[in-house]
Amino acid sequence: MSDSKLIGEWKGKLTIYGTLKERKIQIFKVKNQKNKIVFPGFIQEMHGRPEEGTLIAMKRMKPTLLGGPNGNLESVFVTYSGRGSHQDGPMHTYNKHIALCSKDEKILESLMKFLQKHITKGKVKKTKRGGCGKGGGKKSNIRKSKKKGSGVYLEFKSGSSRKFWRITKNGSKITTHYGKIGTLGQMTTKDYGSKVDQTFDSLLKSKKKKGYVEKTDYGDSNPKPPTKVEREYMKTCNKAENSKVLNSNMVNYDCEGMMDQGESELKWMTGWYKDALKKGEFDWDKNNEHTKSKRKKK
Repeated sequence: MSDSKLIGEWKGKLTIYGTLKERKIQIFKVKNQKNKIVFPGFIQEMHGRPEEGTLIAMKRMKPTLLGGPNGNLESVFVTYSGRGSHQDGPMHTYNKHIALCSKDEKILESLMKFLQKHITKGKVKKTKRGGCGKGGGKKSNIRKSKKKGSGVYLEFKSGSSRKFWRITKNGSKITTHYGKIGTLGQMTTKDYGSKVDQTFDSLLKSKKKKGYVEKTDYGDSNPKPPTKVEREYMKTCNKAENSKVLNSNMVNYDCEGMMDQGESELKWMTGWYKDALKKGEFDWDKNNEHTKSKRKKK
């Protein structure tokens, strides 16, 4: 990179796309730009050079059982932007994501501190999904955490069954959130009055008896059911991700990772995916213009 200076380097063993090996991550300071992140050893599919881009953000992710053979690992999920073209089309700017995974909590903490130190703007975000399998991770079932430990979150795994169940208590009301892992699930809230504590313990005990195992709770202390807009977006994004025409290499689209962007952005992305599904290709020029427009508004 021209007009750039290496200002940081991190080394450690990480699992990426299902492969565990020693990794190197470099940060470069670029004149009049945000810092760039470089992953030596990764080849950028569009240009045949090391994977790199402007470092935008990172999130700490909890594991999901749908992320392939190593999908039960926690990760640091990094977002960075790049430039490229699709099938010899025009150059455009787009966001890329990568899940950096490990069983070792110390490695992930070290990586988070390193990245946060070099992010030009913004703070670390904690969220709820991850997965470090060959697909880079799949969608999860709970929203971005506002307060960790506000409820109890459990998962059930038996044969082909993969389910989640979460219970949250607010005053005399109990909210349960449940469904297949990898979906937005369903949510119910009921007022139990003076019997709320007794009911909470009873429901939790019943689930554990059925084989549900308690996991780290990253849920919201005041959960809300997924909206119609959120469900439509997830449905459309998943359909595009599973399309052999649009996604022949079966790259993870990180559909759930957009859920904190607001309904206006989700509506736009839903329309963009629907157009792509209809035409059989993505309109990257339209996406690029939309990204530029968002930056101007900020």
